[in-house]
Amino acid sequence: VKISGEMREAALFGENLVLRRSIETIYGEKSFTLTDEFENESFRPEPLMLLYHINMGWPFLDESMKFYIPTKKVTPRNSDAEGHEDKYNVMEAPIDNEPEYVFFHDIKASPQGNTEVIAVNNNLKLGLKISWNTEFLPHFIQWKSLASGDYVVGLEPANSLVNGRKWYEEQNRIHKLDPFAKEKNIIVFTILDGESEINSAVNAFNQKF
Repeated sequence: VKISGEMREAALFGENLVLRRSIETIYGEKSFTLTDEFENESFRPEPLMLLYHINMGWPFLDESMKFYIPTKKVTPRNSDAEGHEDKYNVMEAPIDNEPEYVFFHDIKASPQGNTEVIAVNNNLKLGLKISWNTEFLPHFIQWKSLASGDYVVGLEPANSLVNGRKWYEEQNRIHKLDPFAKEKNIIVFTILDGESEINSAVNAFNQKF
């Protein structure tokens, strides 16, 4: 089963960017694949800042959740996150009015650029594996909101950090897509159902990273 579509962001004297997206799965399998192709159909390089905000919440998210992230280094985004980076791989119970924690991960990948993260709910014996290639998504950001009523985690492959466009422009580091150039991102989402599938995925993760 495959669903696809095309969206254009364009303006007179402005950008002309095209996104071609498809979502596909095979009947009976526990995964689906998201494929995005970006093309710059204008005559000049255009900024392309991109983050995939993959959120999970209750009941999948609870205090039994564990995250497997192949991180080399965890950097807190700000003072609210400082001092909490050692618990990036677990989820605490909700806390009233707690500020969000945002962590930047220097993530490991295979020689071909492939990487993955896994979230496992040990109470439900249910997990989610997210796999992608870091060629055009070299950054990984983790968002933890423990606030009561807003209890959520975001696992976010990205081509830019969440410091804002102005920050990147001031440092002359903003990612741009050249005229008529294309970039393709493929993200695979796999459900891990039961201890056997979870253990198999975690063992493979530990061998790779």
